Amino acid sequence: MEPHDDPDIKNCDYLIRRISKVHHIVRDENFNCYRISTKAFQVSSGTSAGMSVDILRLIEEADENPREFVLDSLGSGAVMFEAQIPRSRGLRVGKEPLEANPYHGEVWPIESRPRFTKSERRFLLEHSKWFVEIEAVRLHVGSPIVQTQTQPK
Repeated sequence: MEPHDDPDIKNCDYLIRRISKVHHIVRDENFNCYRISTKAFQVSSGTSAGMSVDILRLIEEADENPREFVLDSLGSGAVMFEAQIPRSRGLRVGKEPLEANPYHGEVWPIESRPRFTKSERRFLLEHSKWFVEIEAVRLHVGSPIVQTQTQPK
């Protein structure tokens, strides 16, 4: 399917991004914790590939349990953000149902680029909240520069 922005997906619809403990969690030595990497918000490879998401409203409309649906996957956890978040950066959000997942969608980069910028990936992470939390993993950590500056000497 070609990248598109689907008007049937409302700005207030939540998009769920599955998070893998193996691929998306990193150790942050600056904060002595584990956190989600911005790599969790990369597009897949391929010419029309985007970043896979599940569309919460579609799961609920089908009377499925969203948490069970997400946990049935290979993901270890999941975050969510409203569709307006990527759209506010010019990214496109659309449905792309799969045989095994009719609630599947994609977030595609701006037409002129094949990938998200690091800034766009960081923005998506910063505007995410836990949907299925991974124990002992921080969703948001502050900037090491800001924290260093605010510590007493």
